[in-house]
Amino acid sequence: MVIGAPFGVLALDRKGSASWLQLEPAANLRELAEIAESQGWDADTVQDVAAGRKLIDLELQLALAAGQKPQPRQAFAIASGTAVLHAALFSVGETFSPGFMTSHERFIATSGERQLQD
Repeated sequence: MVIGAPFGVLALDRKGSASWLQLEPAANLRELAEIAESQGWDADTVQDVAAGRKLIDLELQLALAAGQKPQPRQAFAIASGTAVLHAALFSVGETFSPGFMTSHERFIATSGERQLQD
């Protein structure tokens, strides 16, 4: 599922755990770094965010209101040239994941092999 604010992709793995792929246009990095600085992150982390080497899931944690502290993660560039998009992968807490009981893996295990009829 693609979300516009915060910008990213929310996905479930086959075991029912949620992950967040945060996407940040290069033009937004300075603002994200300023927010990180205002939240008390050290100068090295703030500098890494401004340079696109790390992203912090500040907006996601605010949107979830779960009380978890945002974390910096290693970032990578998806595009090059004038439209650089930076991305980082974050785990979403178990509270917000449906878990194994409703996962695709369990569905396949309990439903058996799928067959196509002629």
